[in-house]
Amino acid sequence: MPAPLMGPSLTAAGLAAWVFASSGHDEDARRCGEFQDVIDAALKRGEHAVPVARLGLEQTAHLWERAAEILDGQVAGSDDRRSASESARQSERLRLRACSVRRLLR
Repeated sequence: MPAPLMGPSLTAAGLAAWVFASSGHDEDARRCGEFQDVIDAALKRGEHAVPVARLGLEQTAHLWERAAEILDGQVAGSDDRRSASESARQSERLRLRACSVRRLLR
């Protein structure tokens, strides 16, 4: 994973981990948290790229898309417009990150 994607991916991994943890998907939360830890450690070491296996990137993109779907469900079920708007924004953010990761796989 190249440097320009590291920061946004760190944030997306944390967001997805929070979405999964708050919705009772502990294993998926753990997997997102592990990916977040890998990126964080590389950044702390001053690395400009993170070596990630192709399968790991595919799984990460899939997890982020699933987290976005959970957020979409919160949008549909919310009576609070502000909360629904924020959930929709975060859902789109996860989808954009998943898309950028999938581009690396081409």
